Amino acid sequence: MEKSYLISGAVFVMTSIILGAFGSHALRPLLSENSFYGYSVATTYLSFQGIGLLLLGLIQLQTGSFPNSIYYCLFIGTIVFSGSILLLTIGKLYDWPLSFIGPLTPIGGLLLIIGWALMIKQLLPLKF
Repeated sequence: MEKSYLISGAVFVMTSIILGAFGSHALRPLLSENSFYGYSVATTYLSFQGIGLLLLGLIQLQTGSFPNSIYYCLFIGTIVFSGSILLLTIGKLYDWPLSFIGPLTPIGGLLLIIGWALMIKQLLPLKF
């Protein structure tokens, strides 16, 4: 399973770099300042969560004791949180009626918080 953690983390980081560059060069002139800020938040969170998954994979390789629920919370939370913001931002450019996606963003954020809380719970008893 740690291979999934590592691959997912690397894909998230790579995707955040691609989307960040695309946003800075292609979308920035097209988006309002508020929309671009949301886009930037989404790509930043994607990057941080990717690094978190990489760390989780490395810790899992060393300890073998982390529950998969941490991975699923971070993975799904990242897809829902960052994905919903990115879709809403891109949707504004094309007048797509995507406002129904907005309520998903805090659900993704809650999953991220739960995932990180579970990771902290698992890290506390470890002896380094």
